[in-house]
Amino acid sequence: MSRNHLFMLGLISVMAVSGAYSPVIAESTLETPHAKQNSSSTLKQQGNLVRAAEELQKKANRYRSLDRTKAEIETLLELSRIYVRSGRYNSALEELKRILTLSPSKSNLAVAQKMLGNAYSGLGKYQQAIEYYKSSLDRATFQSRLSILNNLVSVLNNRIESQLALAKEVRHEDEASKYLTQAGRDRLRALKYAKRALALSRGEISTSAVGALINWNHQNERELSIRE
Repeated sequence: MSRNHLFMLGLISVMAVSGAYSPVIAESTLETPHAKQNSSSTLKQQGNLVRAAEELQKKANRYRSLDRTKAEIETLLELSRIYVRSGRYNSALEELKRILTLSPSKSNLAVAQKMLGNAYSGLGKYQQAIEYYKSSLDRATFQSRLSILNNLVSVLNNRIESQLALAKEVRHEDEASKYLTQAGRDRLRALKYAKRALALSRGEISTSAVGALINWNHQNERELSIRE
């Protein structure tokens, strides 16, 4: 077995045991260990994020006053990343929507749209997240396309779980059927995106590549369990 295969298997094992892979927020949490932290270290980290956000906001305002639009956009992207990372999704949306009004470059637009998907996903607004992820795909770099596809699978799976829960709660059969039908459609879409991500990940050794393999296996297991 090659070193690449051994490395991938090791990553999959570690991530599966620890639950470390979370596609939708992978971009914003990759630098942070997923092990449980004590309350003091968590508070310290939150304080650092707040201070970093304040400094970036001042920096963005300064660039705005100097009409340095490119620098402002890049600073707002960094600020939005911190907002998503700290769960301040509405604040992230506000900054990201401002970026869209500043005529960003193709690459910055792709990043902004991906992060809009992350923010909407964090808020549980799955349709908006899906739309922004799809918009970013054509403009994104190779590595980013892979993580976006993973995020699409994750968002669709989250919506499937929500629809199945709603189907159990409603009293009328027609309403339950509506949610189950949508869940079925989302399953097919999730499988399609998982297949695309797997094809794109071939030969790659990265968190996104491992995530693509995990997603593909999960989607196939789900399809088999449904057929049985």
